[in-house]
Amino acid sequence: MAEEWFGDGFLDACLDLRAIRDLRPVFYSAVQRFLTDDDRKVRDAALVAAIPLTEHHLLTGHRVELADHARRLLATSTDRYKRDRALDASRAWGHDIDALEGANDIAARSGDSSGREGSP
Repeated sequence: MAEEWFGDGFLDACLDLRAIRDLRPVFYSAVQRFLTDDDRKVRDAALVAAIPLTEHHLLTGHRVELADHARRLLATSTDRYKRDRALDASRAWGHDIDALEGANDIAARSGDSSGREGSP
């Protein structure tokens, strides 16, 4: 999502980073097969890995598929990091996630640690 914040050309001056950015379709094809793995932890890790890869212009069409996976993760996971990635991406892609955002998510977003999972 950095390109959305800083503009499409912000990596153009750095050839190494641009080369990595240009490999996103290759990385996505490797990660995509794990989005439907039998193991929930593998599926969730694949989703978190795939989200930033869809910044590549050839991969934006996969955001619809990832949004479905994000909704599943949000319905089943309490992992703060993974939930934040799914929520941020879904929100950035224009999806309504209000029904899947819980009190702990809202508290974490506002910086109130009293509502986070695992806090006293």
